[in-house]
Parts: sequence; C-alpha cells; structure tokens
Amino acid sequence: MQPDFYHGLLTGSATTSGRREGTRMRMVYVIHDSQDRAIVEAVLIRPLPILGVDHWLSSQSCGTSAATSATPSGGLASSDVVIAVVSEAASQSAHVRSEIAAAVDGKRPLIPVRIDSTDPQRVSDRIAALPWVALRAPGGVPDVDQLRRDIGDLLPPFPDRQGSGDVDDEAVPEDYRNRTGYDPRFLGAGLEVPLPKVVGPAAADVLTFTVDGRHENELRYEHFSVVMSRSRRMCRFSAVNIDGTQSKKKKRVGWRIDPRIPRQAQIREECYGDAPKFARGHMTRREDPVWGTDASATTGNADSMHVTNTVPQMQVFNAGVWLGLEDYALDHAREDDMRISVFTGPFLANNDPVRDGVAIPRRFWKVIAFVHDETGELCATGYTMSQEKFVRDEEFVFGAHETAQVSIRSIEQGTGVSFGPIADLDPVDQAQEAIAPQLTDFSQIRFVKAR
Repeated sequence: MQPDFYHGLLTGSATTSGRREGTRMRMVYVIHDSQDRAIVEAVLIRPLPILGVDHWLSSQSCGTSAATSATPSGGLASSDVVIAVVSEAASQSAHVRSEIAAAVDGKRPLIPVRIDSTDPQRVSDRIAALPWVALRAPGGVPDVDQLRRDIGDLLPPFPDRQGSGDVDDEAVPEDYRNRTGYDPRFLGAGLEVPLPKVVGPAAADVLTFTVDGRHENELRYEHFSVVMSRSRRMCRFSAVNIDGTQSKKKKRVGWRIDPRIPRQAQIREECYGDAPKFARGHMTRREDPVWGTDASATTGNADSMHVTNTVPQMQVFNAGVWLGLEDYALDHAREDDMRISVFTGPFLANNDPVRDGVAIPRRFWKVIAFVHDETGELCATGYTMSQEKFVRDEEFVFGAHETAQVSIRSIEQGTGVSFGPIADLDPVDQAQEAIAPQLTDFSQIRFVKAR
C-alpha cells in the first residue's frame, strides 16, 4: 500500500531544509527520548525529504528554540502525522508516553518506529496494536533506503491530493499499446508461471473490454497486469514480475484513470480521503515494476499509480511482515537473477461492509513464486492479511493486523482465482494451515516442502 503525509504535537523546532518554494510540505512530528537524539538526527529523519516530508523534533530533545513555546494542541492541529521512536530509553520516559497519549487522543495518525528490540507496548499500550516500522541494520549499518520505503508505505494520503482534481484522466487507449504486462516466462526457461485465471461463478464478474477489436480482460502495464472486478469496480488481482538486480528509484507521481475501460468501472474518489475514509492501497507495490532501463522504470512507476491497481485500505494498513514479503523473497531468490513473480488481491465477499457506496474488502492475499537460491527449485507460497478489526459495523477502530502463511489452495477456494501448477509447489497444505500461527517474523516463513 502507498500513500503520503503526517505530523503531530508541536513542542519543538522545525527544519525547512526540504521545503519547496510555493508548496506545502507534509509535516512529521517525531516523538523521542533525548537519549535517542543522535540516531534520530543521523538516521531516522534522513529519508523524510525524499518522501516530500518536513519534520519537527520535540523541544525536550532539541533544547531551546524559537518554536519551543508552541503548545501541544496548536502543534497537533497543524500536523499531518506523528512518528514515535520505540526504544529502551523511550520505554522509561514519561515525556514520550505523554506525547503519544496526546497524539492518540487528538486522533493524529501515528507510526511507531523501533530502533532496537523494545516491544512497542512497553513504551505505551496506546501504540501496541498499531503497525510499526523496524529500523534494519544488516552488518550494523542502518538501511536508510529500506527505512524510507517502510515509512513511505505507511504514510496515508495527503488530504490536499484527495479531492476531485487528484486523478489524471487525460490519457488515451493508444498510449498503452506498447505495454506487454505480466510475463509468464519471467523466471526462466521451463519455469512458466501462468497468469492466474478467475474460474467458477467468480468468472462472470471479471471486467471485459475491447482493444483494437479484441475482447480482453487483462489490463497490461509495464512489468505487471491487472484483472478487474466488474461489480466491485476494483482490482480482483494484480500480477507483477520483479527484477531485483535492475531495481531503480523514482519519485511518486499522481493517480490516473485507465482510458481502456469505462470511467464508471473505476473507483475514482468516492471512498478515498482523509481518515476515516480510506487510502488507495496498491496491489502491485509502487516500487515493484520500477526496474529495467530508465524509460521502462519510469513507465512502471507511473503505471503503478493507476486506480485500477488499488483497493480501499485503512490508512495504517500496510505494515510488519506483509510490508516486506517481496523484499524477503528477493533475498532468497536465485542469486544470479533475483527475480520473483507476485500476485496480490482482495477476498471479495458478499457481506463486505459498505462505506460511501463502496464495499470494502476485509482481507487480502498474496502469492509469491521464485527459484530458490539454495535448492534451485521453483517454489510458491501464499499469505493473507486482514483489516477485519479495522472495520466494525459503522465505526472504524485501530486493531492488530493478522498476517499468516496459508495454503495457495485455500486462497483459490476463497477467491475463485486459480494459480494452476504452482499451487502444487506450496509447502503448506490446508491441514497444516489450520494450526499455523500468525506470522510475526520472516524466519517463520516456509518456502520449500519438507522432504
């Protein structure tokens, strides 16, 4: 998932290093204990300007400044998001707990960032159930790029960009004639992983359209494809090829409508906006198709921002294990290629809750296929994540995300999406799935069948 923005309580000083002339920067307020000031300055705030974010640091940690007289309520009212640094020092700080309480009570979106192994609940039970980001430091070196991606994927949509003018619909079908979409042979000769098919009763709900006189149901983009639900007007599933050796970084661009299908078949803005409305949650992650030549990466980046590639998700949805599944799989893919194919979509249930005229999926699924670096064998695994606890009756609540490794067969049964031969490669069968614990760490993932 996606979005951008945030900030919190103002008891500190702001930096203007990232501010652009004539634009309002998103603002983040960083709650932290003074003992963590060095790592906050050296690591935590470094990726923020790339995300289009300016920041405030609390006055207790910053010392005296012109801005320290700002009241918490005033700062809270003018902020976009709060980052709470989770650490051993923070767990012993009454000041940190007080500011977190003020942020939660003020209904400011809040992202906990762990800089050590401290459990967020030890810092404040007000953040215990929230999705959090962990600072990764392989070999003792902080991974700032990964931190940027993790924080960026948790930042909700900037309200100024959620209005009627935030979606570009000026493209024409001819603009997409060079898109080849998902490649079934991407993983190598003799290792075909076909595009999934929607079968059974669900097949009647697949949106079809006409391109150059041909009937199609696959929207082809750069390095990925999308199949749409006709009744729900959203992505039924996406399929992307990822080449980790050619990955590039591109700045986020605006949302756009796909001109190959009717505008009324796409959710433009009805349920999207500032909380308690929803974020446009990417099915194919924005970074995933951004690889290849510069031109190809630029196209992949822009294509990922089509509303056809999104499903309504709670503002704080993407987090934890779910957020890094693709990256973790790439780490285990064949070292000389680092290629994976990923399929993602929602479970579309008849009793999904309706908000602003849109039925909101409660759960999402993901299937990943790649050639394992150690075994040299093609493998495939399935996962689910729920936002069930976020949507209860007519109210929105914070709740724990539940990510699990599940059998691909169970995903097929719950979605009507058939994955063909790769379902037979799954190391998890439905009997094992019934007793499988929720995933809390990547080390719990099984990629290959037990021998």
